[in-house]
Amino acid sequence: LPGPLTTVAGPLLRSRLLKLSSATVHEVLSGITQNKRLRAVLAGQWGDYGLPPKQASWAIHAMVASHYFGGAYYPAGGAAQIAAMVEKVLERNGGRIATNAGVAEVLVENGRAVGVKLETGQEVRAPIVCSNAGVPLTQHLLPDGKAKRELGAVRARTEASGAHVSLYVGMNRTAAELQLPKNNIWVYPGDDHDAQ
Repeated sequence: LPGPLTTVAGPLLRSRLLKLSSATVHEVLSGITQNKRLRAVLAGQWGDYGLPPKQASWAIHAMVASHYFGGAYYPAGGAAQIAAMVEKVLERNGGRIATNAGVAEVLVENGRAVGVKLETGQEVRAPIVCSNAGVPLTQHLLPDGKAKRELGAVRARTEASGAHVSLYVGMNRTAAELQLPKNNIWVYPGDDHDAQ
């Protein structure tokens, strides 16, 4: 929407989602049923978004569950196609992707990140710098100074998030030959996902 229209209509358009996003999966499901097994089944996809029901936003859970109602989808050509399409959009808009390029340091000028210095010594500058390395590693990559201290304060207020490990197994026969079902299988040790 154009800027002025967003200012006026935006809060109204977002209100329903914001109401749903502030409620947790546990809160909503507890309001529907007291049956713990049923709540566990209905919250079973929490592994897709990585937060157990007492921490996860109902809106995120609803979007993930809704995605499966019509059958799950997989990109033609494999998951690598997602990155390939993102790369095209970034490059079309002046961006550049560097792979196998270890970052040695975040470049900071006047208290603002302006780029990164790679392990090769090459500097890559950008108007916006985002780090997906996590707070501790990003803090380590910052030079001593105000930005490093400010991120340290953020780190002190931030809890570690959950992690996961994915195992990909290659087979020399097709799924049909192996009679594998075409669905995700989530295996949990019990009905209390928050205790896992």
